[in-house]
Amino acid sequence: MSEYGEYPGGEKFEPWQDHEWPEHCSVPATYIGEIGERELAAMSGGNVEGFLEEHDAAPTGDPITLDMVPPQAPAEGETWESTIHHFRCTNCGWDLLLWDAS
Repeated sequence: MSEYGEYPGGEKFEPWQDHEWPEHCSVPATYIGEIGERELAAMSGGNVEGFLEEHDAAPTGDPITLDMVPPQAPAEGETWESTIHHFRCTNCGWDLLLWDAS
């Protein structure tokens, strides 16, 4: 079992780096999956850069920039060198993004 298995959706979370599990509203967020620019464009109404900044799950580090975002979520068996993990607050529904790279 993954070290993240105790968190909501944690059994699907397979990061390359060691990450703190995102929280919002003082509760662990639910892991939704990997996303890319295509999905972010739909979620953000086209303002991907603003959305990345506003929804960064680790805002104290380097900001997530558009060049760190893959073109779309990976297909089954496909991997990118850089990815965005999508989480959602289980309390209020706020989207959280966590950048990861191999």
